[in-house]
Amino acid sequence: MTRYADEPLQWRLNGTLKGAKKPPEKKKIEAQTSFFERVYAVVRRIPRGKVATYGQIAVMLGAPRCARQVGWAMRSCPDYLPWQRVVKSDGTIAGGGYASERRERLEREGVPFSHENTVNLALCRWDGQS
Repeated sequence: MTRYADEPLQWRLNGTLKGAKKPPEKKKIEAQTSFFERVYAVVRRIPRGKVATYGQIAVMLGAPRCARQVGWAMRSCPDYLPWQRVVKSDGTIAGGGYASERRERLEREGVPFSHENTVNLALCRWDGQS
């Protein structure tokens, strides 16, 4: 399969290349950026000592089946936002290499844990109101 350094240009010229993927459309990139910004606006509102789940944020945004996309947004969440306050639906904390840092931050905020790396959602789930 021949690959070109200027494939997007080739797409514009030919409309297709055998085996090449079509480059993302500008509208899709703008929509994704807009969705990410909406996620960050919700995360910004989560108060200290409370957490929200990825699915809960998706529902708040009117996109109940987009919990995974909320997760994608959180992967590139700016550091100044309280990223540690977003957890999985069962209360476990995600974060890969940052899981211990996330737990430490949540503990400093007074978030209770029921098991190792599992937040007690019954006590600290954010209701989306404050």
